[in-house]
Amino acid sequence: FYGCNSIRELDLTEFSTKGTISTAEMFSYCTGLTTIYGLETFDMSSVIVSSRMFANCYILQDLNINQWDMPETRSAEYMFQNCKGLQTLDLSAWRLPKCEAVNNMFFNCSMLQSLNIENFAMTVTTDCSSMFTGCDKLKALNLNKWNMQSVRTATYMFRGCHQLKYLIISEWNTKSMMCFRGMFEECIALKELDLSKWNTSAAVDMRDMFARCNVLQALNISTWDVSNVTLFNGMFAVCVSLQHIDLGHWRLNSAVDTTRMFASCRALKAVDVTAWRPVHLEQASEMFFGCNSLEKLDLSTWRGVPLKDAMRMFADCEKIQTLDLRGITAETLIVSRMCINCQKLKDIWLPKSKPIRYGANSADLQHPFEYCIGLSEESKKKAAVEFAQYNGFVRHQYEQTKDLSLRILR
Repeated sequence: FYGCNSIRELDLTEFSTKGTISTAEMFSYCTGLTTIYGLETFDMSSVIVSSRMFANCYILQDLNINQWDMPETRSAEYMFQNCKGLQTLDLSAWRLPKCEAVNNMFFNCSMLQSLNIENFAMTVTTDCSSMFTGCDKLKALNLNKWNMQSVRTATYMFRGCHQLKYLIISEWNTKSMMCFRGMFEECIALKELDLSKWNTSAAVDMRDMFARCNVLQALNISTWDVSNVTLFNGMFAVCVSLQHIDLGHWRLNSAVDTTRMFASCRALKAVDVTAWRPVHLEQASEMFFGCNSLEKLDLSTWRGVPLKDAMRMFADCEKIQTLDLRGITAETLIVSRMCINCQKLKDIWLPKSKPIRYGANSADLQHPFEYCIGLSEESKKKAAVEFAQYNGFVRHQYEQTKDLSLRILR
């Protein structure tokens, strides 16, 4: 029935699916279909592939399929994608014990308010990416029974679930999960998450994981092993209600990029990064940008950090008074507007590596200490002694004291 966009109703009470191994795209793009009779009689026991079965049935209003037994199904990806007319879906009897892919299964079911899938086995499932992306009306999900031991990627799994307030997933076994990118991005109604029992030792990508979770106030991830994660870009960006987060036991041994990791976390008062040891970190632009409630940030324990880009790294951190950057060892470092509008900054120790130089881009010339009203004009001038052309780059050379570090004091 693929693409039969003029059909409004289907009566399949006499339709036999016995022995069928694929129902992929069976009703896909039946864009005018509102009702299918007889689905409850389907024999799905031999079906291996059910991907996109109802995809893009935009106004389909009801599905009576909870009776289906699908013991052989390997793929259910995109199965209900863009079923925007569904408001309730009861799949409480489904187990899918052999299903490997459920990615995008409910993608953009934007009117779905009630979804019962708590008994999915998930034993061999490897891909859950974008499974609930765009389920804008879902308010609660209890998925605690799921066996997630084989899942490798959950990229964007709950992204854009704007009304999701209750998400129970604390008992998940995530030992194989490598990609957490955008997993809870834009879950703007979610106030708390307890993920303390998760095993994240295999994780390599946590970009945008909690980005724009605007009302998130309680997040328990203090016990996570993030030693293999390389990408933290935007992980907590725009979590504007988050005041406290315990990351004191984290080790960022493999981190390469922390760009905008805490950007616009306006309520965040403190974050302990002393044990992080980011010995491979190269990109950290806007890492703490807009953290205007952050009062203390101790980087003095960082050693041998090969950072290359610190543009706006501390911009608009209005309450920070002290910064120790002597652990940065890179020969070149982009620092344009690095501390712009750090109004209470009084003490700063700059890197003790070779003189810092900028990239060729003219935008990189912007002063790193602009609007730092806690620093005297004399101190600012001391930090910007020389601009000179150097092999096609513009070099910004800092005066150095005898111990090869520079301390700017008011």
